[in-house]
Amino acid sequence: MLYKKNNSGYSNPRNTSSIDANVFALITQYLPIQAGNSGKVLGTNGFALSWITPSTGISSLNTLIGSTQVFSLGTLGTDFNIVSALTTHTFNLPVASATNTGKLSSADWLTFNGKQNALGFTPEDVANKQNSLAVDGTGAKYPTVDAVNTSLNSFGGKIIAADCTDVVFTASQTAERLIRVIAIPRGTLIVGRDYKVSAFVTKTGTGSTTQLRLRIGTSAAPSPITSAGAIAATGNVAATNNQIPFNRNYLHIQTNATLIYNGGGAITDSAAATTNNAVASGFDFATVDYWLILTVEHNTTSADAYTSHGLILSQ
Repeated sequence: MLYKKNNSGYSNPRNTSSIDANVFALITQYLPIQAGNSGKVLGTNGFALSWITPSTGISSLNTLIGSTQVFSLGTLGTDFNIVSALTTHTFNLPVASATNTGKLSSADWLTFNGKQNALGFTPEDVANKQNSLAVDGTGAKYPTVDAVNTSLNSFGGKIIAADCTDVVFTASQTAERLIRVIAIPRGTLIVGRDYKVSAFVTKTGTGSTTQLRLRIGTSAAPSPITSAGAIAATGNVAATNNQIPFNRNYLHIQTNATLIYNGGGAITDSAAATTNNAVASGFDFATVDYWLILTVEHNTTSADAYTSHGLILSQ
């Protein structure tokens, strides 16, 4: 079907049964030579026409040559892998485990997400605990609270307060002198209970007598020392004995305001003042902080050296 063009556009088509041979000749004149170019297509580089071998596309994909190929997902193997067979390529991503490198399963994610937050400290290792103070030879064991208290009880009771550092001093005057103090916070001493005080002092020198005293006061450094209430004393110690023990002097808390003290032996809840059982009052153990004060009185003017080895309040 051909169209005739005139000045106003294309006219109605007219039918024809053949095309003039001159038209074919004209077309052939402008086309590249066809001989030897079977199966090629006409192409251009922008300047000239030529016959071009058409591209055939991918001929093989991971060794598969099927004209139609598909992809699928799987979980086989111990690491990510691709298996190609027939016309299917399977991408395997296994679930992560102790032996598999792979994806995290939903169940494992929930387990991980439910873990306890970081403690912020090194937790106790129960394997390093022992319920006694016996030497185990490893140097890595720690005693339990029960083990410590059991051992303390075997030495007369639970330690309430203590200062066991050595204090060295020289006394060359007859006045009473403060050696050391330990704090007794309010509420520490309980009504109806017995307590024990232990102290030990060594001295050198030629002084004839020395006396230790125990006082309770509201100041760690009472001035004068006698302003703190005296509650016990060892009496005079001969100069020939350079060890001055002050061991297990008993205190009985009768009320929050009253205690009974004894230089040794059993203590009874009695207000009667006897040689070894006397009453001290005016305290307020429930609401006032106190200090347990150890003093020494050197009865001569000779310069004697002292070492206080500790002061312990136990129950």
